[in-house]
Amino acid sequence: FNGGPATDKQDDAIKFPDYVYTDALALKAYTYVTKNPDTLEQIPCYCGCGGHSGHRFLRDCFIHDDWTYDEHARYCDVCIGEAMKVQSYLAEGKTLKEARALIDKEYGAKYAEGRTSTPPVSDNYKPILTAKLAAAPAPIPPKTAPQTDLSSLSLPDNFKSLSDGLK
Repeated sequence: FNGGPATDKQDDAIKFPDYVYTDALALKAYTYVTKNPDTLEQIPCYCGCGGHSGHRFLRDCFIHDDWTYDEHARYCDVCIGEAMKVQSYLAEGKTLKEARALIDKEYGAKYAEGRTSTPPVSDNYKPILTAKLAAAPAPIPPKTAPQTDLSSLSLPDNFKSLSDGLK
């Protein structure tokens, strides 16, 4: 993912459940995870959902192994926050290992007593899911009415919950 506009033909081909479209940050996060599921398989979720819903890593909060979507992340500020921070870190040029270390440091100390069963980032990782549409070149968009560009949305460093983002 190149961090470019989130409104291109590829995104039009992704059909999300209705609940994804009710919030701009949720839409951005679900789009990112859909295009980068293998990346989010190496990032732990620190919201505590693993104990009650069997989530193994952050990707499970958004997408199951059979490409069905999970509604959990739609309502979870931690899951959306982690996904958006990973996207931001990678767009800044950080490696996946560096992004993982930052997520572990920031979220691990606050949530789940810092414990995670997600293995460390590995150069030899074999993904369970591979990206949908991410490998295709972005087509030149037709001249149509302007669309809202959500790519500039980001979370502030002090973002801990949705209410913090609304202040």
